[in-house]
Amino acid sequence: MLERIREGSQGVAAKIVLGFVIITFALAGIGSYLGQSSDVPVAIVNGENINQAQFEQAYQNERARMEQQFGQMFSQLAADESYMEKFRQGVVDRLINDLLQDQAAKELGLRVSDEAIKESIVKMPEFQLDGKFDNDRYLAVLRQAGFQPSAFRDYLRTEMTRRQLGQAVAVTSFALEGEVKAQEALAQQVRHVEYATIDANQFKDAVTPTEEALQEHYQMNSTQFETDEQVKVEYVELNAADIAKNIEVSDEEVQQYYEENLANYKTEKKVRASHILIEFGDDEDAARKEIEAIQDELKSGADFAELAKAKSQDTFSGEQGGDLDWFEKGIMDPAFDEAVFELSEVGDYSDIVKSEFGFHIIKLTDVNDSETTELAEVKDKIAAELKQAQATEQFYDLQQQLSELSFEVPDTLEDAAVAINADVKETAFFSKNTAPAALSNPKVINAAFSEQVVQENLNSDVIELSDEHVIVLRMVGHKPARTKSFDEVKEEVTAAVVQQMANEKASELADSIIASVKSGSELETAVTTHNLTLEKVEALTRQDNAVNYDIKQKAFSLPHPSAEVKSIEKIELASGGVAVVNVVEVKDGEIAEDLTAAEQRLASVNAQADYKTFIEQLRAKAEIEKPINN
Repeated sequence: MLERIREGSQGVAAKIVLGFVIITFALAGIGSYLGQSSDVPVAIVNGENINQAQFEQAYQNERARMEQQFGQMFSQLAADESYMEKFRQGVVDRLINDLLQDQAAKELGLRVSDEAIKESIVKMPEFQLDGKFDNDRYLAVLRQAGFQPSAFRDYLRTEMTRRQLGQAVAVTSFALEGEVKAQEALAQQVRHVEYATIDANQFKDAVTPTEEALQEHYQMNSTQFETDEQVKVEYVELNAADIAKNIEVSDEEVQQYYEENLANYKTEKKVRASHILIEFGDDEDAARKEIEAIQDELKSGADFAELAKAKSQDTFSGEQGGDLDWFEKGIMDPAFDEAVFELSEVGDYSDIVKSEFGFHIIKLTDVNDSETTELAEVKDKIAAELKQAQATEQFYDLQQQLSELSFEVPDTLEDAAVAINADVKETAFFSKNTAPAALSNPKVINAAFSEQVVQENLNSDVIELSDEHVIVLRMVGHKPARTKSFDEVKEEVTAAVVQQMANEKASELADSIIASVKSGSELETAVTTHNLTLEKVEALTRQDNAVNYDIKQKAFSLPHPSAEVKSIEKIELASGGVAVVNVVEVKDGEIAEDLTAAEQRLASVNAQADYKTFIEQLRAKAEIEKPINN
C-alpha cells in the first residue's frame, strides 16, 4: 500500500495538488500558522500585520509559479527591476485583499465547521485510492509538500470561509429578464453589410517623398532607429555532469560501497495494524472506562473493525475499520510503536496503550519482515552514485581553482581554462535580448553588461547557472547603444514614408467614395468606378469568422441606417490598406425561448463585477499602511 502511495504521490494529479497547496498556502497567509516574524510588517490592515515571512513565502511561490508557466520569458522579465517592483507590489496587494476578506468574514460571523472541513478533504480526488479516501495517501502528499495536517485544515478553513463570503455576495447578484433579452438580442443580431477594401500598395509607384519628408520622419521616429548595447564575450564553463562522463568506477569499488552501506539496502520490518482510539478530552478517567468497555466487548467476541467504525475517535482510520496501513518502527508514538511491534501473530491485539493522543487498542493485521536487496539489483545505481560523488568532489576543487585564477589573472581566462582543462569559448555580438542559448540566464546577462566586465574590462565573478554548473566570462568586444545615422537607415525610412503616403492616398479614395454615397450614389457604383470589388454579406453575425475581423468590428459599431442617414465609414485595416464599410440593414436576433443559460451567464458576470466592487469598497474603507518598500 505504501508503495502505491509513493507511486501515486509522483503522479500528475498529486503534483497538481502539491503545487496548488504550496502556492495557495503562501498566498492565503499560511505564514501566520508557521510562525511570526519580528520584522517590520510589509503592510498593516486595520491594525493587523502582514509580516515579512508571509510576504517572502507568497513572493517566492508566486515567482516559482510564473517561472513554471512562462519559462525563459519570465527570466527575462525578472531582470527588469521596474517590472519586479510591480510584481512584488502585486503580491502585497493580493495579501492585503486576502486579509480584508478574512476580516470581513470574521465581522459577519462566517465560519466553517470541522465536519465540513473533514468532508471536503475526504472528497478531494488527490487523496483517494480506488475512488476512496486514503488516510496514508493524504498524509504522504502533505508530508511531501512539507506541511502538517493541522496546517492544511487551517488553510482549508480559511479558503472555505472566503468562499462563503464570495457566495454571500454572489447570491445577491441577478439579471433582469429585460436585461437578459436585450443582451441576447444584441448577441444574436444580424446585419446586412457591404464593404470594399482598398489596397494601399497600388499607390506606391505614384508617390515620391521629398528629402525634407524623409528627414522629418527620421527625426520624429529616431527612437525606432536606436541600437541596443551589445557585447562579445569569451567564457569558461565548468559542469559536474561533464566531469562525470570521464569517470570510471570499478566493480571492486561498487562491492566495497555495498558492503560498507549494507544497512541502506535492507528494508525495515513493516507491520500493518488497526487501532481504536479514545481521546482523553477533559476527563482521562472517563476515557479509560470507555476504552476498557470496548476491550470487554472484544474479549466477548465483538468484531474489531465494526467497533472501530462505531467508536474510534480517529475518524479517518475509523471509517476504514481502524486500518493504519503499513508503517515501520519509529513512525508512531513511542508507546504505540512499542506495543504494536511486541505483537507476534497476525490477528493479535494489544492491551490498552496510553499515548499522547489517548488510549488505544491495537490489532496486528499483517507483517512484512526485513529483506536485503542483492548487489546485482543495485549495482548500476551504486556506480552512478559513486561516479556523481567523485564528479562533485572534483567539481568543487576545480571551481576553487577557477575562482582563484580568474580573480588573480583578471585580464584573461586562458590560465583558468588550462587549470581546469576546459576550453575558452567565444560568442558573437549579442544584446540583452539576443543572448545565445548557453548564456541565456539572467545572472549571466547581468554580468556580461555589468560595469566590472564592460567598463573595467575584468573577468566576471564565478556565476552559478545551476547546482554544480558555473561559468566565468570576460568581454572581448563592446558596441554601445546608439542611434543609427540617417544614411544607414535611409532605405528603411524611405519605405516607411512611401507606405505612409500610399495609405493616405487609399484613405483619401475611401473618403471620396463615402462622400459620393452620402450625396446619393450607390456604393456599388462608386466602388466600380475605381475598379474596386464590392463584397456583400446579407447575414453577418458577431460569430462570423469568414469576414475580416476589423471590418466585422466596424460593421457592428456603426449605427442603424435610416432613409435619411447612411451608416457608412472607413477603417484602416491591421493587415494594411483601408476598407469602406456600409451597413444596409439591421435585424434583431432570434431570442431562444429558454433563456436560463443566458441568464446564468449574465448573472455570473454581474456577480464577478459585484465581488470586485465589494473588495474595492473594503480597501476604500480600510486603514492600510505600508511601512516599508517591499
